[in-house]
Amino acid sequence: MKSQSLMALAVLTSFGFSSVVQAADAVPDAVAAAVKDAGRSPIDMLRDKDRKPADVVAFSGIKAGDVVVDFVPGNGYYTRIIAKIVGPKGHYYGVIPLADGVRDGEAYRAKQEADRKAGKEVQPISVDRLLAIQNIADYSNVTALWETMWQYGGQFSTPEQLDAVFAWNIYHDLHIKTDFGIPDVAIIDKRIFDSMKPGGLFT
Repeated sequence: MKSQSLMALAVLTSFGFSSVVQAADAVPDAVAAAVKDAGRSPIDMLRDKDRKPADVVAFSGIKAGDVVVDFVPGNGYYTRIIAKIVGPKGHYYGVIPLADGVRDGEAYRAKQEADRKAGKEVQPISVDRLLAIQNIADYSNVTALWETMWQYGGQFSTPEQLDAVFAWNIYHDLHIKTDFGIPDVAIIDKRIFDSMKPGGLFT
């Protein structure tokens, strides 16, 4: 993760962004508290020993009041952590790609149902995990966003300018065939940087 983050920050610098990143060995109290928060799933907490979320999030530089995108958040492992760090004055957006060729959530669910009836293996829709968190009062600063990333070469859009984009263990998937297609990574990067405030962090 550290090497991926350093690579992303090098790209960020080449786009003219400046940043100050928290050293991974200096975990802020707010990050440590968010990782230990009782609202997190016990299953997620069991993974902490291997994933070291406190070090990862400390390295990202995310802080209270930030508007953050968690880019392709998967099962939402980092959702509760980041939402607690940014707090009520910040906001967490989980950007989740729609499947390749599927233009909206209704069509996605219809495709899932058709696959299920055809006897195909159907994976849980990851947006549902974030919607479940979004509907908890303690996480009212969480918003799930479905994105047709595959359209027009590459799409990435948010309701407001961002302080940070957090992409844990996903950036490499933009270069391979996944259920959300193979977007043009250069276009995705440009859209991400366009969505960020000056000095924003992309890790």
